[in-house]
Amino acid sequence: MIGDNTISWNTADGYGGGIRISADSEISWSLTGCTVSDNYAGEWGGGIAVSGSPVGITSCLIQRNSTFGSSGDGGGGIHASASLTLVDSTIADNTAENHDGGGIYASSSMTTLTRCEISGNVARERGGGIMSWGSASLANCNFSGNASAEGAGIACTGASVQVVHCTFSGNTATVSGGGISSLYGGSPSLVNSLLWGNSAGYAGPEIAVGTPPEFMAEFRVRTEHEVWESLLALLAGPAAASVSYCDVQGGESSVFVCDGCTLSWLTGNLDADPLFVGAGDYHLSSASPCVDRGSDAGITEDMDGDSRPLLTGFDIGSDEYSAGCWDSDEDGYSDQRCGGTDCDDSEPAVHPGAAEGPYGDATCADTLDNDCDGSSDAADSGCVSECPDLDGDGYGNPANIDCPFPQEDCEDDDSTVNPGVTEIPDNGKDDDCDPSTPDAQSWSAATTAEASTLGVGAARNSGILNSVLGFALPLAAVLSLRRRRGRIS
Repeated sequence: MIGDNTISWNTADGYGGGIRISADSEISWSLTGCTVSDNYAGEWGGGIAVSGSPVGITSCLIQRNSTFGSSGDGGGGIHASASLTLVDSTIADNTAENHDGGGIYASSSMTTLTRCEISGNVARERGGGIMSWGSASLANCNFSGNASAEGAGIACTGASVQVVHCTFSGNTATVSGGGISSLYGGSPSLVNSLLWGNSAGYAGPEIAVGTPPEFMAEFRVRTEHEVWESLLALLAGPAAASVSYCDVQGGESSVFVCDGCTLSWLTGNLDADPLFVGAGDYHLSSASPCVDRGSDAGITEDMDGDSRPLLTGFDIGSDEYSAGCWDSDEDGYSDQRCGGTDCDDSEPAVHPGAAEGPYGDATCADTLDNDCDGSSDAADSGCVSECPDLDGDGYGNPANIDCPFPQEDCEDDDSTVNPGVTEIPDNGKDDDCDPSTPDAQSWSAATTAEASTLGVGAARNSGILNSVLGFALPLAAVLSLRRRRGRIS
């Protein structure tokens, strides 16, 4: 094992400018945490050349290596004719000046890449990022900024290549297949992958199946090794490709398919802007149409090592929107939908701990739950006035010295009750909030008033009675005298 080493500024006339591994196939080699940079080789494997022994590379940076001779296969970063496995590694800015495979040239029985960045690599002919002559499995990888004549991201020939949950963007082919090219006998299968913003000078900006016939002469056979490769390609038959649950710019009509080649355009494909988080950042934004639009391909992690799926379905591309948990508004709080605490991950001003209040502040009238406590605006505790006047009658709670109210409202849910109104008797309320002016008058006062009223009536009746009696008594006396006289006479 080679671990935590930096191998730089070495040159080999033939193979493996930085590292050459050639051993019995029963011996496995591994590189962990290494940097292999700025190395050169005349034929193949500017950074690393592997043959015979299977090699595993984990958490390594393979950068700025190159092949410069006129013979050999290429493989600016890595040339592998044995089983090759890369995990969590970056293959960047490597060059195959006269050949294939700017980043990696793989002619092994199996090449496996998981969570790798393949970027900025250049090949003169095919496979700016990777040239694969054997079976390969690629998952959760990003291909960006790579360049070549064909298959700027990947060129595959003579075998099947499984491409699952990978993202291709910003790759440039001078001829065809900005994202990926399937060449004689190649049969890549793209599932849950995203191809957007790649370009080609002639055909198939995202995908090309076969080489455009007008440009066949550009790829002339120059060496015995290339003669052998071409014979193998002819025996392998025409190119093919299948695409399912992928987001491909331009859709099926943008794919170049040569005569005799086959494209299987299957279910679940999109042609919609993936809405990346930003330039060069291939994480999906919250509004991306790729979210929940993929299929279950047996991949349970994304590029960042986060779980798949996170929401209701699998996402298209290398990123699962977005793991860890995501923080789309970059306010330092991750989204509740992926286990975070941010109740609105589209609003930087909304997150736990944000200010909501005090009473009268704009945050109490913006319809947002600014502090993510489950209550917004007037219902939020921070927006409750320290001087409440719930019935709006100008009287409230004067306990705080800053409160403007002249007196305390004894019934702050009834605007007709406050210290500024006149007490109304017998209505069941303390209208003026003054206990000394009770709602009902005392019995003694009522009795006195009633007695006074009765006294006036009695006096009036007595006067009438006296008047009657004053008239009736003399009359009775006269009548009585007449009776007596009559009897006498």
